[in-house]
Amino acid sequence: MSEARGTRRGVTLTAAGLAGLALAFAPCPPLQGPVAVRAQADGPGPSERDGLVPAEVRATYLFPSGEEPARDAVAERLDGVGRAMQRTLGRRLEEHLIIRLHADVDALLRANPLAVEVGGVMGGSRRARRELDVVIPADPTDGGAWDAAVRREVARVLVLQRSGGGLPDAWADGTADFVALGPREQAAGVARLRRAWSEGDLPSWGALAARDGAYVNPPVVRPLAVSAVAHLVQRDGFDRWLLALDDCADGRSWREAVEARYGASVEALEDAWRNWLPGYLDGGWQSHALHAPDVERARRAVAGGDPWTAVRLLEPALPLLSLDDPAAAAGIEDVLAAARRSIDATRALRAGVSALDEADYAAASEWALRARRSGAALPANERRAMEELAQRSALGVTAAERLATARALPAWRALEARTLAASALAAFARLGNDAAAARASEVVAAAERRLRPAGVALAAAGTALLAWNGRRRLRDARQRA
Repeated sequence: MSEARGTRRGVTLTAAGLAGLALAFAPCPPLQGPVAVRAQADGPGPSERDGLVPAEVRATYLFPSGEEPARDAVAERLDGVGRAMQRTLGRRLEEHLIIRLHADVDALLRANPLAVEVGGVMGGSRRARRELDVVIPADPTDGGAWDAAVRREVARVLVLQRSGGGLPDAWADGTADFVALGPREQAAGVARLRRAWSEGDLPSWGALAARDGAYVNPPVVRPLAVSAVAHLVQRDGFDRWLLALDDCADGRSWREAVEARYGASVEALEDAWRNWLPGYLDGGWQSHALHAPDVERARRAVAGGDPWTAVRLLEPALPLLSLDDPAAAAGIEDVLAAARRSIDATRALRAGVSALDEADYAAASEWALRARRSGAALPANERRAMEELAQRSALGVTAAERLATARALPAWRALEARTLAASALAAFARLGNDAAAARASEVVAAAERRLRPAGVALAAAGTALLAWNGRRRLRDARQRA
């Protein structure tokens, strides 16, 4: 062996041995604590309206002889109105309807002995949950009159069905009128209510809920009930009021249902309504949650990171607006689409955070990708959370792959296994995954135990070779001297 070659080999062996010893005894990379990813708290889940498929409206008609045109006027509206009302009220019309056409109000009263009529306004009780009573308009060609009559009756039947008949008559009529009638149809009732308010002659909410509540002054009671429903809807959304109807169907009294859903006594809610009423009577009644929703407020809510408010404001209104104003409905659908994309992205983000907390990094990565692909215009804090989720889930996936590779390497590749496991250990520690970090630490320790003997042997061999080469050089130098 030449002198230069022996020197190089000795240096190489010694360096390799010392490197192995250094790796075997060196501490692992410093660990960083976990960094939490948090997204905005999730809002309400999907409403039952999302999955509701309206039933085809089936009906049998009973009408005076010669009134086939009246029957046809109802029939041409019934299915469209029925489907829209089912979606608005979140209730399928499962029963076959009976539709009675009456020549005038007197004929209707004869068919419904518990009903009353005061000043041209119906009151009293009509509890049949599948029977509709439609008075033929004085002008049979008045399409608006037909629309109002059919909508009011379909809404009344659905309110009775959803509440299980447990909602007091005045409140059931007020709810049906609120749903069925837009601002134009409610103008006369508002005028009567304004007059009664100015005279200090407004009955209490409790009086409306009494057994005879629907019989006492119907011309005032009906618009009063409409205004009370409008106030509660403006306060907490239409779907909250529908949940109160569900509670009535489950056997709770009207008072129990309202107080449970709104978190306040009926008296406190009524006081708030009385304070709100002057603004309603002064023109606020024209801003109707179902017939004239606040689309701009919904847009601002989506832009501000609150898409649930946009859905709460617009979703119940869409079915009815689709009947009356398709162009406005299309604009609402655009806002709702943006809101739902934002909700999908936020829910994906929340699911990804949950998967990350459970150390399911592959699932977290998929959720992060789904959030990105939603195309939602998320607020800045959620965009940052989404990016961090993507980065941390990718870090977890890579760490898991490296640890799996390190554990599968043969013993003679201990140096490579140690490097991979140490990298995984640092990543898991940053992610706050103590269990995975402990497993990676075990692999590091096992690799170090394999490296130590090899490092010692290599260092010894290199040192011996250097010593041998040194002695040889010394001997050659003496001989030359």
